[in-house]
Amino acid sequence: EKLKEISELLKKIVGDDDNDNNEEESSSDDKEDDDEDD
Repeated sequence: EKLKEISELLKKIVGDDDNDNNEEESSSDDKEDDDEDD
């Protein structure tokens, strides 16, 4: 439960940026794979 509280706090601090950052990480991995495919 404490972890959830920290996660929520972090989300509050970063805001939507947190979600964007998470997506960016996935995108980066995908981009790398795409680059290799190219």
